[in-house]
Amino acid sequence: MAQQVLVLTGQHLKLTTQHDTVTAKDSIEYYAGEHKAIARGNALIVADDGRSIAADVIVGYFAAQADNAKPGTKPVAASSPDALGQAGNLQKVEAFGHVVIKTTTDTATGDRGIYLPPTGQARLGGNVHIIHGPNELEGADALVNMKTGVATLLAGPGGHVSGVVLPNSGKTK
Repeated sequence: MAQQVLVLTGQHLKLTTQHDTVTAKDSIEYYAGEHKAIARGNALIVADDGRSIAADVIVGYFAAQADNAKPGTKPVAASSPDALGQAGNLQKVEAFGHVVIKTTTDTATGDRGIYLPPTGQARLGGNVHIIHGPNELEGADALVNMKTGVATLLAGPGGHVSGVVLPNSGKTK
């Protein structure tokens, strides 16, 4: 308690914030003083709108309590029982190993990734694969806007981007 660290181990591990749910197989560590959580082993973050990020290890950084306290409420001390539930909004996610990002329409995979929930922007690196319906693209890196579903695929140095895009496979309005 003095170090403001909580380590969860066992089965069905889960950490819930105002807009996100974090689950893991091996452990979830919460560092109240640093406003971060580390989920290990089949880690998964699911936002309340259905977007998700899965990886071997996920590190989530939260807004400090004072940054998102509602007017007229007092901040919760990091050592209080309510501190975990009021940890704050997720500001940044770093994902390592077998990263899978899902939106309502797309799935993108890579070796590592960084996601900024406030903007919806994600960057995937290493063996990136993007699937949109029957269309599939591969490259070294990708920038993905998880709110709009628009992705930019990049080739690595001396590499190329490849894929299969089927005509008339996009949504019609």
